Amino acid sequence: SDGAYRDGLETEHSAQHATAYPLAAGITPTELRESAGKLLASQGMRMSVYGAQFLLDPLFNAGEDRAAMALMTSREQFSWLHMMDDLHATIAMEAWDPAIKPNTTFSHAWGTAPANVIPRHVVGIDVIEPGASHIRIVPKPGDLAWFKATVPTIRGAVDVSYTKQGPVLLGITLPPNVTAELSLQGLNHIDGAMIEGEAVKTTSVHRLRPGRVRVTAPRQ
Repeated sequence: SDGAYRDGLETEHSAQHATAYPLAAGITPTELRESAGKLLASQGMRMSVYGAQFLLDPLFNAGEDRAAMALMTSREQFSWLHMMDDLHATIAMEAWDPAIKPNTTFSHAWGTAPANVIPRHVVGIDVIEPGASHIRIVPKPGDLAWFKATVPTIRGAVDVSYTKQGPVLLGITLPPNVTAELSLQGLNHIDGAMIEGEAVKTTSVHRLRPGRVRVTAPRQ
């Protein structure tokens, strides 16, 4: 009932991996995805550096963006900031700490999950037509106060800026030959905001043309 998967057919044990991988792959039944996401969010980081990719993705997809952001900004032993601040790594490591794997190396690009998670989930840009002619934008900033991002595509850079409080909540600039679908479902606190003077709902999808678009605070 909590969306958890067991490790195998003949065991009652349920590792975080057993629940995360099917949720990441879209196998978990739709009606159990939310509860599976909550379960994963409650467990913290139990994945290896490699497996972290398959924990962050389902957390964002299940609406647990705050939990995912907390893992990416954690300073615990199983964290990227531990690698950088405590172990002085400049490239992603093979394991979270030499205490876990004594012969660990400091040169594993597959350990850089946040490098692709941030543009795909936090900024929320996803290419949905060949050549990035049409993209989807679904920002999920969690508890961030603000961000500014430039995401390159083959047709030019897409700029997205977000401020939790302010007259301009979200600013998007699309290249001349790119259109987009904008969803505000990850920004529930801005329900009633305005796009080009028209009130919008976070449950709606808005088609954007090339150029600059601003989502402004609700009228008082």
